[in-house]
Formats: sequence, structure tokens, C-alpha cells
Amino acid sequence: MLILGTEICHLGLFANEGLLSFFVFYEAALIPLIILISRFGSGNQRLRSTIVFCIFTIAGAMPMLCATLYLIQFTENLVIAGGVNMFISFHTFHSETIIL
Repeated sequence: MLILGTEICHLGLFANEGLLSFFVFYEAALIPLIILISRFGSGNQRLRSTIVFCIFTIAGAMPMLCATLYLIQFTENLVIAGGVNMFISFHTFHSETIIL
């Protein structure tokens, strides 16, 4: 059931277009992984592995949360799709510049 929960969160993570919901699904996908590590880890290192995983998860999530809130505040847009289109147009422009 925990693996199924992780898969459902990953589907929600990549199926949405909202910036804030992307972050929420990203964090929600880590909760079943923490439980899996704490229950099925190897030997006496289970607790240590769970704590280290939580520390690294928090250390990675805080800059991502700050960047998400920064983008929401200054762009006033919660949609990710515009960023993909801008990247494609920049990449096309950049390729043409190199050819010339």
C-alpha cells in the first residue's frame, strides 16, 4: 500500500500544471518512503537511515519551497506550462544563433 501511495503521489506530481500543487505532491510522495525506510531498512541502521533521509529531504525542500514562493509572488502565476514554452523558444533561438 505504501508503494501504491508513492506512485499515486508521483502521478499527481507530474500530471498537474500548478506550481504549488507540484511542491505539495513532491512532499507527499516522500512520506510513504520515510515509512518504508523506517520499517524495512536493514538491521540496526533503520533509525539512522530514516533520520538522515529526513534531514536531506528537509535540506532539499526548503530551497525548493523558497523558490516556489518567490516565483508565485513575483510572477503572480501558478501555472508551470508557460515556463516550458519559454524554454523551448529560448532553445530554438539559441540553436539558430550557434548555426549563424
